[in-house]
Amino acid sequence: MSKNYFYEIIFSRIALIIFVIAMFLIVGVIKQPPATVAVPTVEDTSTKLILPNGLTIKTEVVDTPELKSEGLSGRDSLGEQESMLFVFESEGYHDFWMLDMHFAIDMIWMDEEYKIVDITKDARPMPDLAIEELPRYRSVVPAQYILEVNSGFSARYNLQVGDKLKLT
Repeated sequence: MSKNYFYEIIFSRIALIIFVIAMFLIVGVIKQPPATVAVPTVEDTSTKLILPNGLTIKTEVVDTPELKSEGLSGRDSLGEQESMLFVFESEGYHDFWMLDMHFAIDMIWMDEEYKIVDITKDARPMPDLAIEELPRYRSVVPAQYILEVNSGFSARYNLQVGDKLKLT
């Protein structure tokens, strides 16, 4: 066997190995599953909140500007042991109003540790008022989380400023 023939065989085998490796890399990249974007669903935004008395209630978490803007607007009711939790990145004074609301609510304002810092009781819809005329609700101290529940909920479950809730 000549020396040139030997080098041709070695070269062709090396080229074949490089080609096979390149194909595995290309096919591996092509066959990667496409990146998925998480789309929030009701299941994704629903969690549980435990009250100081141990009662667990269903809580719909809203943490995007669109969801916060909509809130409970347009809904006819909220279940007896259901709530909506507004999540903000940091504590602050967050204004709420009753635009397009159909039922009265309590607003429970909490700090970063879910400790109640204020409670607005019995905020009622005012369908005859223009948006500019609607009262704005705000806690007396900065809050990071605002829990909306049916009117009377905070009294019925004896929730007080200083109580701590737990999110699960």
